[in-house]
Amino acid sequence: LQPAGTEIAYDQLLLRDRRPVLMEPEGGHIGFSDSPRFLVLNGSVDTPGTTGSRSGVWTISFNKESGALCSYTLERRELLAAPLMPCFSRAPVENDLGAGLPARMGLWRNPDFRVRQFSATPQENSYLVEVYYEPLGGMAAVSLFYRIYADGSLSVVETLSDAGALSEAPELFRFGLRFAMPERYGRLDFFGLGPWENYADRRSAALLGRYRQAVAGQYHTGYVRTQESGTHTGLRYFRVLDVGGNGLQVASAIDFSASALPYSLEDLDVSAPEGDVPETNRNGQRGVARHPEDLRPSGATYVHIDAVQMGVGGINSWGALPLEAYRISPGPQEFRFVLSPVLNL
Repeated sequence: LQPAGTEIAYDQLLLRDRRPVLMEPEGGHIGFSDSPRFLVLNGSVDTPGTTGSRSGVWTISFNKESGALCSYTLERRELLAAPLMPCFSRAPVENDLGAGLPARMGLWRNPDFRVRQFSATPQENSYLVEVYYEPLGGMAAVSLFYRIYADGSLSVVETLSDAGALSEAPELFRFGLRFAMPERYGRLDFFGLGPWENYADRRSAALLGRYRQAVAGQYHTGYVRTQESGTHTGLRYFRVLDVGGNGLQVASAIDFSASALPYSLEDLDVSAPEGDVPETNRNGQRGVARHPEDLRPSGATYVHIDAVQMGVGGINSWGALPLEAYRISPGPQEFRFVLSPVLNL
């Protein structure tokens, strides 16, 4: 017999589904400077405080050669350690390796994003930046649209469309983006499924709620080999902050997934190209990190945000693909979200 009060099972019932207000754009001045290589925008954001509102100055920079959002400063502190770029891959989990997915999904593993067109247009109360990339493998067209508002918020739309043979492309690991922030942004505040990591096909035990956690504790060290880890699904918003409550927030009208780790995708990827050696590898681990105890923090916080990520499988002990409902067929995709500054939350 179990002692009185022992929890045998639990569940949650949704009584009302309330979503965060994503955008309340107001008029305001957006400064800009344009050069052959960079577009730089700037403005200020007001945040309610205990004794009155506070105002913080922001600056956003786009690299025209890569099409990337490459810098975001808030109160003269840089929020980005690596640019915001599309991402369709992940560090393979054990079942990915067993199914040979790193080779089968090679199109998405390390795509060469070459800008076909970059344009920036002032709009009423906003600034529109459009980035079109050359088709990947002659199959898939990727584009990004940013609408920047005077408070420093960016309404972002990422699209994947047919470039002539998308239906012949392999399935995707994920559809989303990634960026990095300086190491001092090591705290998370999110509303979604937790407290532990969870995935599309591994989340029935997770509970919906607001969680505050440390980036340092996001990677699950119990895996034998380094791999994808730390994702949370069912998110309404996801904040990455410093100890003062400053940082960035991602929010979307759809349930999305995200992670923030002290290790990059490359750090965790055990399926490095043949011939990878400590002197030439690109993962920052002085050789491919095979086990969690081999990992060394790379001095940044690596963030992934996804409209969807493939499930992790586990149908058998090795190699079976996830159920079809948790796979991402090659086809048109769209991810809409808002990236906004957080000042002294």
